[in-house]
Amino acid sequence: MAIDNKVNEDFLVNLRRFEQVVWGRVVTRNGGEGISDVTFAASTYYAAELLQAIRRRMPDATVILEPTVLRANDSGEIVEAPQIASDLPADVIIDIVDPQYPERPFMGTMFSYTLRVAPATSQGNCGLLLGMEEEIKHASMPRASENCASIYADDAPNPRWFLGFSEKEVSVIAVPLASQLPLRKNATVAFPPVNTIDAGMFGATQPEYVKTSRPKTAKDVSTMTLHPHIENLANIVATVPSLVPASQHAALETLPYIRTFDPKLADSIQRGAPLDSKQADNVQIIKKLLATELNIRSKRDIQLSAWILGGDYGKSFRRVRDQSFDSFNSMMKAAWVSALMVTAAAPATSSPWGALSQNMTMLQQHASNMDVVGQGITERFIPSLDVMDAEFVDFGGKRVAIYKGDQQALRKSLKDLYAQNKR
Repeated sequence: MAIDNKVNEDFLVNLRRFEQVVWGRVVTRNGGEGISDVTFAASTYYAAELLQAIRRRMPDATVILEPTVLRANDSGEIVEAPQIASDLPADVIIDIVDPQYPERPFMGTMFSYTLRVAPATSQGNCGLLLGMEEEIKHASMPRASENCASIYADDAPNPRWFLGFSEKEVSVIAVPLASQLPLRKNATVAFPPVNTIDAGMFGATQPEYVKTSRPKTAKDVSTMTLHPHIENLANIVATVPSLVPASQHAALETLPYIRTFDPKLADSIQRGAPLDSKQADNVQIIKKLLATELNIRSKRDIQLSAWILGGDYGKSFRRVRDQSFDSFNSMMKAAWVSALMVTAAAPATSSPWGALSQNMTMLQQHASNMDVVGQGITERFIPSLDVMDAEFVDFGGKRVAIYKGDQQALRKSLKDLYAQNKR
């Protein structure tokens, strides 16, 4: 998640309200400067961990990372804008964010997440299977009895503090709440705040996870120690397939994707008009292209998450976290602030914080360019894409190359294939 400068102040206002409700006090300091940067860094890191955790439990699942940026819509409201094509059908959407503070970055976690499916498949909670209790009670969202026939998981309510948070509870909770697992269809499981830090008056102790979760290379990521709360969330995600059946609306679920390739065909499907044999064949071609893209994106994002955790980004993240613990335990807050100021003036790679900031800047620059959706994010984030330049697939009896390092190149290759094979 990245944050557009135009909505940063609203982001901080919502954070202060969230702090007041959850902790009974506002802890944002220095006008909130730097909070969005360290929040972005931590959320990226733990999203990569979550992908790895889900893959360990559901090795056959297709898991996609979707970078987003917070922007203002035409009405001035904060909205999440996906940075890579969002027309892929999704059975489950997991949103995760970890707000952080620049005084002691990454020393603790305060996870906030939602777990959503298509409202039509779980109408009793409008598709919101899990959310954070305080966010559900203080966010404005549709009642569970309204607009809950959608077959798209992205249409399920998404109560997130950074999208809008009221200091007072809403008069009527939008969905029925359950206080404990398992997930269910007739209520939303409401999680309490997930806050972890072992700090006291005389210092802080590094949790076992912090001590042991230190992959040396991207190859070590598949067996690295993951955050216990991330492990727990992945365990919950793994129960969704047994709760929510396979969709009965497969043709309509893929409609946005079909429209990307063939708008006239999508219009016919949306009208419910009978398809002739050529149209039916073209639907099958697009479905095969969809399967190809999902397979390629999934493989690409596995490598991306491995680099986030085991590459320079992850190493810099962990070194900054170690410095936070060292600074806290030595009770040298002034020295830590001075060190940050010196780091800011130093060359980008001269310190852990500088190295991490350099990597964050890559994504922030990408996120600021909303007109070039998905272009360059993967090759900017992964130092070497030699093995990911192209993937060869069998299509129409031929072996063809699909370029996958860049999202636009990937989609162009698929559209070219459709143009060559459509009837």
